[in-house]
Amino acid sequence: MKKAIYLSTAALAVLVANPAFAQDAQEQEQARAAGDIIVTANRTESLLSQTPIAISAFSGEDLIQSGVTNPTQLADSVPNVSIVRGNGLQITIRGVTSTDGTEKGDPSAAFMLDGIYLARPQAQEVSFFDIERVEVLRGPQGTLYGRNSTAGVINVISARPKFDFGASFDASYASFNHANATAVINLPLGETFALRAAANLDRRDSYLIDGAGTDGVSLDPFKNNNSLRLSALFEPNENISLLVIGDYSTIQGNPTNAVPSANFFSVPASGVRTTYGQPTVLNLDNDDARTLRSA
Repeated sequence: MKKAIYLSTAALAVLVANPAFAQDAQEQEQARAAGDIIVTANRTESLLSQTPIAISAFSGEDLIQSGVTNPTQLADSVPNVSIVRGNGLQITIRGVTSTDGTEKGDPSAAFMLDGIYLARPQAQEVSFFDIERVEVLRGPQGTLYGRNSTAGVINVISARPKFDFGASFDASYASFNHANATAVINLPLGETFALRAAANLDRRDSYLIDGAGTDGVSLDPFKNNNSLRLSALFEPNENISLLVIGDYSTIQGNPTNAVPSANFFSVPASGVRTTYGQPTVLNLDNDDARTLRSA
């Protein structure tokens, strides 16, 4: 069983004194009503439809409706993107990737959470919960996002506290005991201060069948992630906004997710080939094909 604990905090203060922003805010509200998404791909807010960059963006509601609850599922909705789970996340954008998930390796695609760069792939597989939007930028982004963004950037923006009381809960259950649940509460504390808390559970058993049960190692659960996020927003007036975010996650599970090719093909497929003939397909049933018999 592998276990890792990550803790990150972020603080953002913005001071604005320009009457033109009032008009921009009105245009953005009209765009939201029309179904457009406000993105920050260029480090400033702009409409998705008017941002001159190869980008795909999804609102939090879009993610819930599409059943996207973690970064690996995001690849099903974004062209030219592959995200797989091994020793952390391996992100491939337009065929560019890095296979070194160790401490000495650097990812080729930057993964950002609320503007904070998560350098280690093991810290990136936090479940998508209470999300405002997710932006996927394709192509080199070093000018605005720095190193390790040769392939592109995945930018996750969590929901900000609001000055209205609100609470929500959603849960799902699927095959292989895949349970995902999120609880959110938003508390306004006066006209200038608001708090928001969100918690998430994401657990799933392995797709594989443990055929070496006597080795003392279980394949289940494949993942067992628990996350908590606290946000505080202070807006004394329309020109000053201070946002403080703290998140805590435990990422646990056995990432083994493969069986040898001998489960599907005869011995020549394993590399010991006496001839150059085509390997024989074994045509095993589903349970036999996904059984891992090695310790």
